[in-house]
Amino acid sequence: MKVRLHPLFIPFIITAALFGFGKEIGLSLLAVTIHEMSHVGLGKALGLKVESFHITPLGECAVIKDMESLGFAKRLAVVLAGPASNIILFFMFRSRLRLFSEVNLAIGLFNLLPAHPLDGGRIIHIALGETLGVLKANKAVIKATKIQSVIMIAAGLVQVSLYPYNFSLLCMSLFMLRSLREQRYRLNLEFFRYFLRDRVDEKKTLHMKLLSATEKEPIMRLMERLRWDCLTLFSIRSENGADELVSEGEVLRHFYTHGGGVAGDLLEASKDCPGT
Repeated sequence: MKVRLHPLFIPFIITAALFGFGKEIGLSLLAVTIHEMSHVGLGKALGLKVESFHITPLGECAVIKDMESLGFAKRLAVVLAGPASNIILFFMFRSRLRLFSEVNLAIGLFNLLPAHPLDGGRIIHIALGETLGVLKANKAVIKATKIQSVIMIAAGLVQVSLYPYNFSLLCMSLFMLRSLREQRYRLNLEFFRYFLRDRVDEKKTLHMKLLSATEKEPIMRLMERLRWDCLTLFSIRSENGADELVSEGEVLRHFYTHGGGVAGDLLEASKDCPGT
């Protein structure tokens, strides 16, 4: 497992301590670590591995490999494990360690905001990936993150005006906005990495889905119809009226090689390579 420390993390901690928030930061780091270890613990119990562990000014983030190989309910459970641990700690310590309990409540609720890579954004991404399709879910969650970041920036400015030198919310919202490009890249990478592999031997049960398409339908539109828990075949109507089957893997490989095109191009490719 690779541990990656963001270059702004240490300056952020030092600055917070200098302004008198050392205790709050320490308790927050403890709560966030418990939060991430809850994700990791349940993920490992379900047979997953941790790819990397990121420490940033926004908090900590464990990147768990092959989350998509789990079924819908198990993926949700792994994502919800983090906020659930903070809510449990809030009720456990609210009468004895008030500050620690409040920190846990704040972290648990904050992580449920509908923004990626927060858990709320991941929950939306998982749900939309099963209804709208994975690529449309990627676009929707990035758009939601932009909106949420702007709202948080506004809230952060109000926080600074009410509590001078408390830049925590403003810093987190700016960091989220800055990392949008990386998040978009990571989401699309996960999409291609998952759908380009052999999914027949998945740990979960995959539902077979047969979708119809015309020769002129853009390949990108075919890709937008792919869902996490479905093994998709496309029935493409050729010019002579015959229907030909094309797998999701063929669609993605053609897009990866040629960068686009229409469904009819897949039929031409299959004629050129009859053995595939």
